[in-house]
This record gives sequence, C-alpha cells and structure tokens, in this order.
Amino acid sequence: MKCAVRKTSSAELDAAEAAFWHEEQQPGLGLRFADELDRALAYIRSKP
Repeated sequence: MKCAVRKTSSAELDAAEAAFWHEEQQPGLGLRFADELDRALAYIRSKP
C-alpha cells in the first residue's frame, strides 16, 4: 500500500534550515542529511 506524504511549507523550511546547519558543521553533511530525509520519507510512503 502506498501512502501520501504531505510536505507543508513549514516542514520544508525546517528541513532546509537543518540541512544548512549541518552543512555549516561539515561540508557535504547538509547534502547527506537531505538525502537521508528523502530516503526516510520514501520508506514511510512504502510502509505506512
């Protein structure tokens, strides 16, 4: 069963801020954070 995951504008802003913070801590870490977030959302969609 597939599940719709709705991204709100405030959630997207929070994710972008978190990725930016991680990138400031270590170059490349923000991108890894964003990739893992996308992977987690894909997992949630596939196994709600």
